[in-house]
Amino acid sequence: MALSTLWIFGDSFDYGAESSVIGQPYYDNFTENRKPHYSLQLGKHLNSKVCNHAVPSFGPYQTLYYLSKNLKFIKPEDYIVVGMSDVHRLPGFEPNLFPKNTYGTDPYLENIVSNFGTWSRDDKLLKESMESIVPNFFEGIEKYVVNCIDPFKAEHTEFVNQLAKNIVESTSCSKSFIYNTTTWHEFESIKEATNNEIEDMHWSYKGNTDFAKYILRKWEKNNHIHIPHKDIQKKFEYRRNATINWSPDNPDKDPYNRPLI
Repeated sequence: MALSTLWIFGDSFDYGAESSVIGQPYYDNFTENRKPHYSLQLGKHLNSKVCNHAVPSFGPYQTLYYLSKNLKFIKPEDYIVVGMSDVHRLPGFEPNLFPKNTYGTDPYLENIVSNFGTWSRDDKLLKESMESIVPNFFEGIEKYVVNCIDPFKAEHTEFVNQLAKNIVESTSCSKSFIYNTTTWHEFESIKEATNNEIEDMHWSYKGNTDFAKYILRKWEKNNHIHIPHKDIQKKFEYRRNATINWSPDNPDKDPYNRPLI
């Protein structure tokens, strides 16, 4: 029987970040009860090779790109875990600080910078470089986030989550697990594990272990799991209950069954 592969896609929670990397305060100084990252624990339990394509700070669109790029390699006996981060994390391209081939030979990853909608606006070098190309670039990004993403964050999040679900369903993988940012807060963080000594909300050793067990429990009941965003699920339930179907005889109603606000 061919050896299966556990495919991991996502951001720092899925990469391992502070709980798995030498040089990080938590990993270096809190060695008691140290456990591997959840992906390695899952891989050992499943007797699978682990192929981790998660990248710290990746937004959902970069994650979806990595996922789609690897579809041709995913086999029927394989497993997939996809962590979908916040839709505020916008992909961007910066040719000066991140020159051609920074991320290898893939043209779609050249010059890519995550989080233009969040922390990158505070990076002085990045701001100066981008605004030398496009004046007031970050001001425009912030306006876009405030005016175009925030009012429809439920729709944006549902859209990228559905994209992930559609892509995974196009494979013939054995089992899949898709989760989102609300899951981040359901398992012990480094901050909790260190009694606030380290201000870090990534999962602790225990958090990673509990998350691995959580996935395995879910897979015992269903081979393909999609954990919806809780706040978004409530919002869409409200919309379904609060609307009347649009028709030519009722033109003031929204054709997509959303309440008119």
